[in-house]
Amino acid sequence: MTTRRPSRRRILQAGAASLVLPLLRSRVGRADGLGPKRLIVFSYPQGTLLEQAVPTGSETSFTLPFLLDPLQPFQDRMVVLTGIDNRMPEGFPSLNPHSDAAWTLLTGLPLSGTPRSVEGPSFEQVVAQRISSATAFPRLDFAIGGDETADGSYLPYQETFFWYGRGQPVSAMNNPTAALARIFGDGSVSPEEAAALGANRVKVLDGTLRQMELMQARSGQVARDRLGAHQARLEELEARFSATLASCGTPVIAPPAGYRYGIDDDVSADLMCDLLVAALACDRTRVATVQFANYQAPTFPWLTDANGGLPIVDPAVYLDWHDLVHHGAVPGSEHAFRWYAQVAGRLLERLKVGVDPEGDNLLDTTMVVFVPQWSSGAHWNHALPIVLLGNTGSELNGRWLDFMGTDPGEFTASQGTVPSFATTNQVWTSVLRAFGGDDATFGLQAAGLPNGPLPGL
Repeated sequence: MTTRRPSRRRILQAGAASLVLPLLRSRVGRADGLGPKRLIVFSYPQGTLLEQAVPTGSETSFTLPFLLDPLQPFQDRMVVLTGIDNRMPEGFPSLNPHSDAAWTLLTGLPLSGTPRSVEGPSFEQVVAQRISSATAFPRLDFAIGGDETADGSYLPYQETFFWYGRGQPVSAMNNPTAALARIFGDGSVSPEEAAALGANRVKVLDGTLRQMELMQARSGQVARDRLGAHQARLEELEARFSATLASCGTPVIAPPAGYRYGIDDDVSADLMCDLLVAALACDRTRVATVQFANYQAPTFPWLTDANGGLPIVDPAVYLDWHDLVHHGAVPGSEHAFRWYAQVAGRLLERLKVGVDPEGDNLLDTTMVVFVPQWSSGAHWNHALPIVLLGNTGSELNGRWLDFMGTDPGEFTASQGTVPSFATTNQVWTSVLRAFGGDDATFGLQAAGLPNGPLPGL
């Protein structure tokens, strides 16, 4: 497959064809070794506790550690990767450790330019361009917590993991009610009215795109590049308006009384995962992301019982969660890091019982990438633990591939300085290949930087 963007006409033709083809295709199972046809990237900030995030045992017979134990029911549908280095923050001008890590983790590119940015898209955007351009939404992005805004959108700019391209961070939805209306409609108009509204929007956008094409022909290279980026976003919007809802029901969400979507992360996580799975089941998109916007100061009050009734973040000792993680393996913090795996586990349970319009099981046909920002709250970019779940694109699941340069205890004692020589760039190259690409590399290619597919994946 190629990374060349299809023309606007091709996108619209594909959108129309997608309404008919599901009726003609026979069911295609994924037990026969076929790769995934959907992608979810589940990322979380502030690192992890590495000594409690690395399995024990052998490649095919291993025990999951405490922080990953909530994923144990899916052990036969996972590939655990340990010792994966994000080498991009090394040796390049720094913005700050948080942005250095978050912005480079999924792009495989260092920061550069003025203002500082990454030079290309994160890997899930490449996947979205290849497999999801004909759906109503090329991608859907969900944030848990964050600022409560009028339109329910949130752009965690400093901590964003996801990029369309240079200077184009991906915004996310963090209000479940607004997300429901955006993805499935608010139910206030008839299907006929919605179709007429969509057709009118397509006409307006079509005219705007023609004007942009004329402007590009008369502009210099820098202006053409900027116009091209805006044109790509408009083309995606036009394709969305050209698509029609799949014949499936609109989900119902019922937040509890007093719910605040900006701070009640435990409630938001379940509501957003419900919407995400419903969107996949209705083929509204084939690429989705989940990120946690309350990275600086969540207090995790719903985890006090797990911590013996004590607060996860004791305000008498620590300024906030960010302050706590810098102090290492503080007792109680393991419950917070484990909670992210619990949320991912509940997402997998929903996928396990879900079916898409073609009759395929969602878990059998979806790759879930579970990845932290660092291997420690002390900003260590070496030895990340990454888990691929569901349809991992590999014929051999239930495996642990360990690339650690030393054991977790010695790595912690070294303050995260021991490299493994396996990189995130290699992981994302392998993921792109799992989705049918013939990618030889992804991200930065430089002397001494391991690239190409990850060995064994």
